[in-house]
Amino acid sequence: MTAFIAASAAALELEVEREAVVTVLEEFRGLSGRMQEREINGIALIDNSNSGMDILSAEKALEYALLKKKDEKRKVLSLS
Repeated sequence: MTAFIAASAAALELEVEREAVVTVLEEFRGLSGRMQEREINGIALIDNSNSGMDILSAEKALEYALLKKKDEKRKVLSLS
């Protein structure tokens, strides 16, 4: 989050148009092997390969996956 905020602030300071900054952030899909989320054959995959992951990072990734799954279930239930 900090990197996105800093990059946005720098771009705005350099007088890059606000719409261009927003577009880039909205379309950013991550770097290869850096905490990407994908779906393969209906199964969610969180790709955190090559990241120098430590135990704290692993716990955060698991928390993220569990919260996302919980949110998806909540959405399905609310549609019923």
